[in-house]
Parts: sequence; structure tokens; C-alpha cells
Amino acid sequence: MKRALTAGMFSSMMAIFTLMVFALTAGPVQAASVLNSCTTYCHGMPPRDAARKANPHFDSRSSAFLGNHAKHLPPAPTVANCNVCHTPVAATNFGHQNNVINMANSLKSYSSATLRAKYDKGIFFNQTSVPNLTNARCSNTSCHFEKQTPLWGSAAYVAPADCAACHGAPPAGTTAAPAGGLAGSHARHNLYFPGTTNCQKCHADHVTFTHATSAGRALKVQGFLRDPLNTLEASGTYTGAATNYLPSKSGSQVFGTCNNLYCHSSGQSATGAGAGTTVATPAWGGAALSCGSCHQNMGPAVNAAATGKHAKHAQTAGIACSVCHGASYTSTSVPTGAGTTHVNKSINLAWTGLAATPATTYTKTNTFAAGSAAYGSCSNTYCHSTVQNASTGANTTVTYRTVSWAAATTLTCAGCHVDMSTDVTGTGSHRIHTLATGANLDCVRCHLGYTKTTTTAATHANRQIELGAAGMTYSQGSGAAHPAANGYGTCSASACHGSATVTWGGTLWSTTDQCGKCHSSSTAGAVTTATPFYSTAFPVKVTANTDPKVGAHTAHIASSDSLSAAMVCSACHGTVALNSATHMAGSTSFAWSTLATKNGALTPAYSATTGACSNVYCHGASMPGGDTSGTNKAPVWNSATYLPATLSSAACGTCHGFPPPVSSGHPAVSIPAGFPATASLGTTCSCHSNINPAGNSYATIFVNKALHINGTMEIISGGACDACHGYPPASAGFKGTLGNWSSARAENYLGGGGAHTIQNHVSKSAKPGEGFSNCTKCHDSADHQMSPIVFNPSQNIKVKVNQRFRLEAAKQFKYTSNRLDAAAHQTGTCSNNSCHYGATPKWDPLH
Repeated sequence: MKRALTAGMFSSMMAIFTLMVFALTAGPVQAASVLNSCTTYCHGMPPRDAARKANPHFDSRSSAFLGNHAKHLPPAPTVANCNVCHTPVAATNFGHQNNVINMANSLKSYSSATLRAKYDKGIFFNQTSVPNLTNARCSNTSCHFEKQTPLWGSAAYVAPADCAACHGAPPAGTTAAPAGGLAGSHARHNLYFPGTTNCQKCHADHVTFTHATSAGRALKVQGFLRDPLNTLEASGTYTGAATNYLPSKSGSQVFGTCNNLYCHSSGQSATGAGAGTTVATPAWGGAALSCGSCHQNMGPAVNAAATGKHAKHAQTAGIACSVCHGASYTSTSVPTGAGTTHVNKSINLAWTGLAATPATTYTKTNTFAAGSAAYGSCSNTYCHSTVQNASTGANTTVTYRTVSWAAATTLTCAGCHVDMSTDVTGTGSHRIHTLATGANLDCVRCHLGYTKTTTTAATHANRQIELGAAGMTYSQGSGAAHPAANGYGTCSASACHGSATVTWGGTLWSTTDQCGKCHSSSTAGAVTTATPFYSTAFPVKVTANTDPKVGAHTAHIASSDSLSAAMVCSACHGTVALNSATHMAGSTSFAWSTLATKNGALTPAYSATTGACSNVYCHGASMPGGDTSGTNKAPVWNSATYLPATLSSAACGTCHGFPPPVSSGHPAVSIPAGFPATASLGTTCSCHSNINPAGNSYATIFVNKALHINGTMEIISGGACDACHGYPPASAGFKGTLGNWSSARAENYLGGGGAHTIQNHVSKSAKPGEGFSNCTKCHDSADHQMSPIVFNPSQNIKVKVNQRFRLEAAKQFKYTSNRLDAAAHQTGTCSNNSCHYGATPKWDPLH
């Protein structure tokens, strides 16, 4: 450690030493520890790290060594500090002044259980004025994280640039290759707080390398946890043992968990004011975290605990995080790196997409401290606006709502745009379609998946208007082809409006009558010959009966041909409300009335292909007696020639025979020649009280047209027996007088009269008003009901003798014949008849 002394120098030094002894013995004695101090005569403490100056004198305070002592020793080192790297040296023992530098065999307290920390140059070597630094480095020292050090005397490490010279910055080792330290969760944290200057978020602030010079030191985490602003988290804890962090011991290193840290919390309370709550206690080195691992998972997964209106926006509406927080935010990723807007104790808003035009305004501004105050409100944003103006659908004069972010508030449709189901100021034609006083239609009629109270998240608030009704064409398109606020268009080929082309926001044929908006009103008397029924065509009104959508509506509703009473819509279509499922469904639906079905006995049908109605009572199906002689019982709906322009025999014969054939049980009659132009019916149809004997036109043929095609057969005199035959029927040549069968009438068929007027079979004083009571001895009233008439015609005269007139109780009272012989009735005889004491003469002796 000193240069070799010459003989002359030695003699001079001895002389000086002698004088010093006298001086010392002559005055106060100084402590040997001072006299023998390392710093007094040889080198500084700590030794100076520089090239040694050529100074042969003792007490050379400028003595220096090429090395890095100052960086390894504390500012006021002791001998014990030297003993870490050198063989032990005492302050009074100068035995190391032997021109040799002695190194410890093992660098004490800096070795692991399996690795010896040593100085690679050896345990001793000569001291020279210009030291040989070959291999002058350390290996396996814990203070260098068991790495081989640079050469002794190299430039000192500078923090933070040289942190990685010992351990990883950040550590990135694995269990199989732990050099530099196990990765744990360093890499993930380094994304948000990059660089060694941010190690202080979890460790002591090591601005120098003094943390590596304390033997047996622990890895310091507990008590040093800080928030993103480097404020100490007083309640933050880490459960790990902070041991076994060196590579040679990392196999038994056990990671802990972090608790009560801002970085892993909701950031703010559920109201926006005050600190957040800890959602998770993540394990260091555990699986990668998701959004819900730190704060509540705002979306898209359903999480009712999401703060503020996140659940409504991110989950229900499916709005991406980037819309409010900037393009670098998604539901699974966030911005990282120096100066990140994530995990920085600030709520950062950056409007994109839907919220960017116009730029949304938030009352707490776009950057505010988390937990600083209660939630604010959004305004001037597309998301909470009417989108387009009510008159033209343009993007001018748009109404913007101010909406609170507070979780307690719940918005309805009116919270953003107008509530189309209740607000008369709804845009376009919404109020006509959706108001209860209007069509009262649900939104699904045009927007699939939507109702008056629910929406479809994927297509709602996306700057587009999606239309999904089947069979509808909109001039502005749908979805991407129909961006919001590009003006109103027209609907066509719509099931709702039939063949109309309708302008959204415009008007139809009527502004007050619901049915009259598209086709004629259903109000009684609204459709007349002068104001005929019109089809759904718009803007051109079509009233021609040859149009399939017009057809015979006017004839039925207005009774323009006067053949029957005016009909109502329900006779063919049932009860139809504006928003019935069968209405505006793209096809015509029928619900036939009891009249059309003859009280359920018939099943009417309409063919959309041919346009023909069939099997309908109104057009001659199921006529009395099975009459099928009508010439057009299945008329074509839009036929212009179904009935002649004026009344004729052919017109009357379209539904039933005119007259009905005898084969149907109808009496044989002849229509007067020249009817109706030159002759009237007269008494030809006198059995039917509703026929006007003088009628010769559609308007005059019936006494009351409401009694035609009404399900009832009207008989003259209100249905008295003598309307058809005499009361009673009498034989040819008989003439009744007062009190002597005055209402009897000779019948025109053989045997018709028979014995009715003989032997008081019918009382001489019988009157037609007595009805069937005078006939029940021999006929069953069920076969001849008159009020209302149930005409069950038969070619045979039906006789059913009352059994109370039996002679012998054990035998039946019988009549021998109800048959025909060719066209003539065959009269018979009665037997077991008490009236005749057994057998009787033939009913009509002449036949």
C-alpha cells in the first residue's frame, strides 16, 4: 500500500520518529486510535476513487486508488465496512501494510446458500502504483443481483439508467431462468407506469444505489405502496414475505396480494363523490386482469353494480367505451404508457363516434379528479337528441336533452327524443301511427325488435334508421342506406298502406277518419253511389269497381242496386280494429257473418286468384228445397257485369231460380211475359209479402229491400196458413161462406181438398189466425213451422195422426199413403181410428 522506502529516506524518517517520540512524551499523550487512523497516514475513509498522486510523504490525504470504494461504502464508514470485502483489519493493526491487497475469501453476507460471492482477481495480489485491473470484478454478489460486475474502477452506475445492470428493469425472469428476478406482474405494471422512476409506486424511492449496499436487506414493498400521483397509500398492504428474491433463491419465492390500493379500486364511489371501493385483491404474478378485476366491469357483460350510467350505455345499449373515453379505450383494452389517461386518478373523457358530432358537453369537463364531486350531466349530444327536426327530417332545429349521469335516474323514450307513443310533436308521421288517438301501432310495425318501451341495442343510437317491416319499400332506404337526418322519404309497397305511395310526414285522404285515411270510412252512410268506396291507392284515388281492391264494396255497403239492405264491413271481415293482427297484414282476411254462413251451415270462401266468392248464403247457396238453379252463385268480386244495369228476370235469377223449379218444392208459377219492362209481377209471387206486385226496377221490386237476403222467408199476411193454401184446403168447386169454412180455398192438385171440409175434420168456424191448432189432429207442427217460417218442402203430403184418436190402445193409428203416383198424390185411408170406429173411407173418394 506504500512505495518501498530508500535507505536515506529511512534514516531521515527514524530521526523524525525520535523527535516525535520526545515531543509526544513531553506533552499530552494522544490516543493511539487517532495516531494509527487509516485516514491519518495512508488513505482516506472511504478511500478516494482516483489515480494516485506521486507523494512520498506520510499523512498524504490526497492518496487515492483506482476503484469504486466511495460507491460501496457509507459516507462515514467503519473498519467493519471494510471487512466485507477485505480480510479483517483493526484500527491499531497495520499488518496489512505489506504491499499486498488482501481480499476476503467470500464476500460476507452477500452470498446465497449455493453461490460464493467472491472477487475474481483473487484473495491477495500486489499493490502497485498503477494497479493491474485484469479480472478485477466480483461474481455472485447479492448486491449485484448475483451478476458479474464490471471491472473495479469502471465508471460508476447512474440511476435510473443502470438499474438493469443488476436486475431486470422491470424484472422479466421465469422460474426456469430467473436471472434478473422473476417477472411477477412487473411487465403489466410497466405498461401503465413505465421506466425505473416508477418503481417507487411499490418500492422505496431508490434514486441512488444505496439499496444494494445493506447486507441481508429485504425487498421493500410493504409501507412503500403509492398511488398514481406518488402519494403514499397509508392503508395499502402487500402480503408477500419479500424474501428469496435473488435468482438462486427464487424457486422458493412466494408472491403476495395487494390490498386497499387506488390502482385496483373503482376509483370513485357509486355517486361519483368520494373514494372508490376495492373490487379485487390481485395476486402478484397472477393471471392477467380484466376490467372487472379492478373497478366494476362496465360492459359489455351484464353487471348491475357498474357505476353511474355505465350499465345503461355499455351493457344495455352496447355503446363502446371509446365513444366517451377516446379511441384507445375498448371493453377489453385501455391506453398504456407514460402519461396514460388510465389509472391516473383522473376521469378522462374524449368524445368519438356518436358523441363527437356535435361534441358532447359534460358539466364536470373532460378531465376531472376521480371522486372529486357528484356525477354531472351530458348535453349537446346526438345520443340524447331528437336526431332530426319534426317537419322535414333534416339535421337542423334538433332538440338536445340534458341527462344526468346519476345512477338513480331512469330514462324513457322521452328522455332522449320525443316519446312517439304519447307526444303530439313526434317527428314525421310518428304521431299518426303511434298515438293512442291515432293508429296506436307499436314500433315493431316498422322497426323490428322495437316496442313503445324497449329498443334493440345493436341498432339503436347508431346514426341510422333501421326499417324492418315485411313488404315495405322506403325511398330513403334502411340502416346504412338511411342515415338519420337526411330528410323524409316515401313508403310504398307497404302492407299497411296497400298500393299507396305515402310521404312520411305528409297526409292521406282523411286527417280525421282512421279508415278513411287509406280507404273509405266505415261510418254508416259514408259510402254512397255519389261517394263510392275507394282503394288504398294514393295519391290517385281509385273508385272503379273493376279494381280488385274496390270491387263490389260500394254495391254492398251503399246497397246501390237496392236488392238488399246496406251491409257493414263485419259481414265479411268480422270486427276489425285498426291494429288487429288481421288488418294491414298484406292479405285480405275474412270472418264471415252468421248471415253469410246461414248460421254456420255454410263455409264461404274467397279466391284471391279468381276473385270469386263461393258457397255464400247471400248469393244463393243453400236455397229452400235445394234449389241450385241460380245462374251466378259464385260471382267475381270485381266483375262489372254481375247484375244488368236494370232489373230483369236474368238479374233475379242470378242467385235462385226465377221462379224456383217445382223440383225444389216451389209451386209451379210463370213469370209474366214482358216483365219488368211492359208487365209487372202482379199476383205471380203473391206468397211473398215483400214482393211489390207493381215493382219493375231494382228500386221498386221490394216493399222493403232490408227483408231480402236477410235469412228469413217472408210470407204474406205475416205468415198465416192461408198465404199458401186454403184454411182448410178444399176440393175443387168448394166455396166457403161466413161460418162455413170462409177461408177455405180449392186446391189445384188432385186430392188437395179431400175431406178437410167433410165431417168437421176442421171446424167450420176456423180462422187463419188460429194457425196450426186446427191441423194437429193429423199433421205435425214440426213439419210446417210458420213463424218464423221453416220451409221443409216435400213432394209428399206429410200426415202424422195424433195417437190419442186410436180405437185400440195396443195398435197404432195409421194413414195408408203419403206417396205420389207419378205427379199425382195418392190419397189413402185411416185405420184404428176411433172417429170412424176402426177403418175409414178413402180421404178423397175421387182420387
